[in-house]
Amino acid sequence: MPVEHLDALLHDVLPKSQDPERIAYLKRMPAGTANAEAQFFGHGVAYGVLNTVTDPEAISYAVDILAPAAFNTAWYNGAQAAGMEVQRRRLKLPRFDLPHGNQLPSDFWQLGRQAFGGSLKVADTIVRATHNQDRRLNQYKKLYMRQLGNAALELVGSQLDPKLIAEASAFDAQLWARMQSLRLLDTARNLGEVIGRHPSLKQLADPDSYLSVHVRRTAPRVAKQAFTDAYNTRAAVRP
Repeated sequence: MPVEHLDALLHDVLPKSQDPERIAYLKRMPAGTANAEAQFFGHGVAYGVLNTVTDPEAISYAVDILAPAAFNTAWYNGAQAAGMEVQRRRLKLPRFDLPHGNQLPSDFWQLGRQAFGGSLKVADTIVRATHNQDRRLNQYKKLYMRQLGNAALELVGSQLDPKLIAEASAFDAQLWARMQSLRLLDTARNLGEVIGRHPSLKQLADPDSYLSVHVRRTAPRVAKQAFTDAYNTRAAVRP
């Protein structure tokens, strides 16, 4: 996970609430509450989408949107701090070269979704730590960075051609995995120039964010419905 990653001019900022109750609530709470809560909500939307889509076109679109958003979210939580040790910023490539491991791209679709679910629990922990001004907050953010960053790599690994991987040598299979991960890095950096802001999961908490608007404008019908349903499901239980 690089320290230098995103252009500061395209960082997204949460819009100020116009709801008097929400404004009063945020004034009572510690700094960072709005961002932590939006991140948790948006992560929940993303997880809902990943657990809903089954159509190949919808899956492909979901990965194209959510993997870069997840990668950037991971970066915002940990690697953006230049002082973080290199060894603690390392992410793991999907392993297609293990003799008894998960060698098919379809395996990594399942693993990526599971990792999204696991890191969602860490996002919830970050909310609670922010509320309570827990001194372990930065530790939770670094854990979130690693888990969510690895989930993003697994998702893009799931989109490799299974025939290509099956016919490749162990070395070549890992080379393809590395190239796919580098493409994710480029997409995470460049998608912001297309939609107007760097994509991140917290933007999925706002139906009028740059990322949410982009999804409504560009998603195939099935994928668009999955995003809408996932948002509505989370909004129904939003405190």
